[in-house]
Amino acid sequence: MNACPGLYDHPWHLTVPALLLAALLGCAAPRPALSDDTLPPCAERTEKQCIDSPDCTLAPTGDENTGYICRDTANECEAGFRQSDGTPAECQAKPGCRFSPGRCYCPPDVQCVCGGGPPPSCVPSEPALPVEGDTGAADGGTGTAGAS
Repeated sequence: MNACPGLYDHPWHLTVPALLLAALLGCAAPRPALSDDTLPPCAERTEKQCIDSPDCTLAPTGDENTGYICRDTANECEAGFRQSDGTPAECQAKPGCRFSPGRCYCPPDVQCVCGGGPPPSCVPSEPALPVEGDTGAADGGTGTAGAS
């Protein structure tokens, strides 16, 4: 049983006097930070837990009243990418992925001028769109290849 409940819940818990007192009273060691193994499923995580996780993706709901949902990663680009600190280079190192910087996203622990937009993400590269008038035909799109 912990002789000092709540001791580690305060900002002063790592000061030398607090640690000496904890040792003298036989208090348990500080609780470790939660790992992804001990966190709830993505759908139940807070926004901050979600963007810090390599296993979840924070996505806008499209409804300004509900804001965002946290969901499991949906593809190889999202898998392993932490939206809180993932870099464009980390994303683009994955084949077929591109970095989307987001737009007017404000993390929950930061004060921002704007917010509510999509967070930074690693997304699949879009297939190249055909150039207007290009049918993909070998004759340059005229449709007359081999006609005589």
